[in-house]
This record gives sequence, C-alpha cells and structure tokens, in this order.
Amino acid sequence: MSVGPELNNRVVALKRGFFDEMPRIFEIDEQITALELKIIKLKNEKIELEIKLDEMVPTLRDGLVERITTVAKAKKVNTCGHPNPGTDCPECEANEKLCTAPPQKFVDHIVQQAKFTVLVFYRGSWCDGCMNYLRELDPLVAQVQKMGGEILGICAQEAKVVIESKKSWGLIFPLVSDPKCILAKKYGMEITGKSSFAFKNISMMLKKVTGASAVLDEDYDEGLSHPGIVILQPNHTIVYSWKSVPDITNSFGGDHRVAPEDIVKLATFYFTNQNVVDSVKTYVREHRDEVHKSLLTNSRLRVLFTNHLNSEYCGELLEFHDAVEQWEKDGFPEMGLQEIYSEFICDSAPRQINISGIQRNNIVDAMRKNKEPTLQEHVYTDAMLHVNYSLDDSMTRFVIKQEFIDAASEVIPSTFLSKY
Repeated sequence: MSVGPELNNRVVALKRGFFDEMPRIFEIDEQITALELKIIKLKNEKIELEIKLDEMVPTLRDGLVERITTVAKAKKVNTCGHPNPGTDCPECEANEKLCTAPPQKFVDHIVQQAKFTVLVFYRGSWCDGCMNYLRELDPLVAQVQKMGGEILGICAQEAKVVIESKKSWGLIFPLVSDPKCILAKKYGMEITGKSSFAFKNISMMLKKVTGASAVLDEDYDEGLSHPGIVILQPNHTIVYSWKSVPDITNSFGGDHRVAPEDIVKLATFYFTNQNVVDSVKTYVREHRDEVHKSLLTNSRLRVLFTNHLNSEYCGELLEFHDAVEQWEKDGFPEMGLQEIYSEFICDSAPRQINISGIQRNNIVDAMRKNKEPTLQEHVYTDAMLHVNYSLDDSMTRFVIKQEFIDAASEVIPSTFLSKY
C-alpha cells in the first residue's frame, strides 16, 4: 500500500499549522523577554535597595543608640536604687531583686547626668544620728533637683540592708551600697576596718545598747565608713569635701555633722556664682599662708571664720591655737601648760580637741609622768601641727562660702572679685 501521498499531506498540514502558530510563538517569546527584563529590573532595584540599606544602617543604629540614651537620661531611678536603662544593671523591681551594679558605676551615671551631685556618707541602719540626718536632708531634695542637682546616700552596709533603710526611713533620694568602701576610699572618708579594735568596740557597745547580736559583723564586708559630704561636678571635680573624724568628742562619728541646710546653701551659692568662687579659690591656692593669717588676724574675717568652724563643730581648734600661741609668748610657763591640758586635751576637757588617740595618749602619758620637755614637745609640736592642718583644711571650705566672698575684698584683690 502506498503511503506517500498521505504522509506528504500530513507534513503539509503540520507545516501549515506551525506557520499558523508562529504569531502566537512570537507573542509568547516577547512575553518571556518582557518578564526577563522585569526580573533584571527587579534585581537591579534589589541591589539598589541593598546599597541604600547598607548606607542607612549606621544612621539608624546611631539614632537608636541616641534614643536609648535619651530615654535612659530621662528615666528616674527606681526605689531599689539604680537607673533603668543606662547602666549594666539587670532590670529589677523595687525591694524584690537586688541591684548588682558596682556602686562606682551607678554613682558615675548620676554624676555625669546632673549639674552637681551631693554624696552623703553615713554609718549604717543602726545609727540614729545617720537616720535623723538623712531625714533632715530629704525635704531639701526638691530644692537641689530644681537647680539640676542630685543627692545620693552612701553606706558600706550590704545592699539588702541599704534598701530596707531607704524604705523604713521614708527617703526620696537613692541610697547606694558600697560594701568594699570603694567610694569612701576614693573620696577620702574615714573608714573603720572590720578587723580593727575600734570596729569590735563599736559592735560591742551597739550590742549593749540595742541588744542586737553581731549586727555589724553581719552587715559589713570590710568595715564601716564614717559620715562625710562631697559635692561633685559632672567631670568629677570636687567642689566641697567634709568628713567626720571619729573620736570620743563626736560619739565616734555619730554626732556633729555639717547642717543639711548649710550644704544646700553652699551649693546654691557656688553654682550661681561659680566663676567668681573659682577665681577666689585660685587666689587662695596661690596665697594660702597669707589668707590663713588674715583669717586669724583680721577682726571681721576672724568672726566669720569662727562661725564657720563652729558650724563644723571644731571651734575649739582656734581656741587651742590661740592658747598655745599665748603660752609661747609667755615663755612656756608650767601653769599655762596645765591649763591647756585641762581645757583641751585630758579626757574630761570641756573643749577637747579632736586629735588622734596616739597623740592624746602621748600627751596624757607625759603629763602623768611629769615629763615637762616631752610634754611641751607633744603639745607645741605634735598637737599644734595637727590643729594648724585642720584649720587649713577647714579654710578651703570656708573660702567658697558666701560669707567669705562678701568680705573677701579685705584680703583678696578686686580683680579676682570683678565678676561678683
């Protein structure tokens, strides 16, 4: 059977069908080409977006960091005593989770954000004098914050005790636990080490008074820091520093502290007249001996300086200084030495000066053994040197007060007071 004509017809039909479909094929091919172009365009757009995103990431990151920082600055510290966020502290709830931030880190955070910061060192929860002092300071917080300042209480007791003190004493401002006495050492506060006889003696007396058992041993890591005040600028420059030196005359640091209102008054004056006060401080630093002498010899300045010493509960230092100088002028008579000893040095002295226990014991021992030359040396050299140093130290705090600046023209050239 012949298939040639039939096969040929089929071939012709297929060719005709193929040619009939060619327009459709071309159309589909064009669509594929258009899609390929779109894909290429989308890929290019994707590349462009990735480039833009890479360029935007640093800006977005910086903006996010700035936003976090702004929130951290604006957010208040919570009642447990640390800022959230703004430090490496884990977030904690008041009185339920202890703050683990190092005390230095927390204080640095506050100091850098505030116009000035008042650090108030206190002995502990067992100290009624500390409680009363901090409660007197608490109503002044609003005034300090209005000036852009902050107040922080610092204690060497462990964190849980400090938290409880803040709560039970009803304080507004934060209390910071400084168990290693890092801050106390940094700012020169007096510290009674845990292994010392003084620490054990205070612990024993406290136990007798309160009936508490080993209250100091349990709550302190290395020892207790005694009361003191430090005012800092954001760059950590010390504007003012006062510390209590524990002695029998001040109940071993429990009494005789600079009044809270005096601290706030001083801070207000300084940060209102900072330029002139800094200028005066510069002059005093360069003419220290001259200014010191003027405070003792100028009648007006002497009255003001005496008032300042009394506000720091150390007016007897100036009285002792005067008594020893008069004793020297009189030729060191034995009767004069007896009077100085009875008035300023012995255990029952009404105007007992705050000198070290070693110095006092040396003088008492020489007095009992009637060692006249040794006694003169201890009184005139050792004790007098200590008193002069203490007077000089107190002078650095006096010269930044308004009382001194108002009268400073009597001892300081007007060029240093031109901005006042």
